[in-house]
Amino acid sequence: MKAGSAAKLIVDALLQRFLPLARRRIETAQAQDGQYLRPSDPAYEQVLDSLAMVARHTPVPLLEAL
Repeated sequence: MKAGSAAKLIVDALLQRFLPLARRRIETAQAQDGQYLRPSDPAYEQVLDSLAMVARHTPVPLLEAL
């Protein structure tokens, strides 16, 4: 497997995890009239950290996915 295709698989998996977490955060903020008071979500933070790591090492697959 090429490094590019492995990176694409990783990005796809991370985005599949990220999207529902982000939607939940947006819905929570909307329900609270824009005041997002919920404490940090460790799962959300972990996915963001993972996406940041991918972006540092192989940004092209992440940019293409976005």
